[in-house]
Amino acid sequence: MEVKGVLDRIEDDKYAVILAEEIGREYIVDKNKISHDTRPGDWVVMTEKNGKIVKCVKDKNESINNSTRVENKMKRIRFKSSDNKFKKN
Repeated sequence: MEVKGVLDRIEDDKYAVILAEEIGREYIVDKNKISHDTRPGDWVVMTEKNGKIVKCVKDKNESINNSTRVENKMKRIRFKSSDNKFKKN
């Protein structure tokens, strides 16, 4: 079964914590099972067999799309805060 998730964090420089929101599950996999270019916040596609992750590949398109979406939201927030009528101390 293939499952999409986001790399949440690396723990103890050994384990990757991956959140699969669409099925409401957290996976802890050996860091060596993920692509070396995968960073926290990147999306991955995992292959699960018998309850264990056997393959984990970075989903470059999904990662780029989400990164762009976050950047656009940050731009809107910055624009709104620069238009703020209250002065900062």
